[in-house]
Amino acid sequence: PDEYYNKYHEEVVSDLCNDNEKSVQQAIDDGSVKRSQVEAIREVLGLEKRSATGKTYGTSREKFVNMGLCNACADNVAQYYAQKPNTKCGKLAKQALEGNIQAIELLRTFPRYCTWSY
Repeated sequence: PDEYYNKYHEEVVSDLCNDNEKSVQQAIDDGSVKRSQVEAIREVLGLEKRSATGKTYGTSREKFVNMGLCNACADNVAQYYAQKPNTKCGKLAKQALEGNIQAIELLRTFPRYCTWSY
């Protein structure tokens, strides 16, 4: 939209699609493209290396922190939400993400059943 065009973006697209990470890294190291641009292209192409569970964990963990949970608490709750959604903690996490104020308040107290076993 701003008429910005970087000819190296086409090369990065080709390299990403052909799994040529060495060439992509070289383009970043040379300054031909920014790492943030490569990550944006990777996302648009659907080539993120994170699994669906990993993405769910990452986005939900951030939301739980924003709800006021401590970092460790948010991590535990996000693990349940992403990996064991049918557990008591997983269901409570879902309610909190849907905006249920009581569920959010309960998560802030960090119930024992939300302690993830690593």
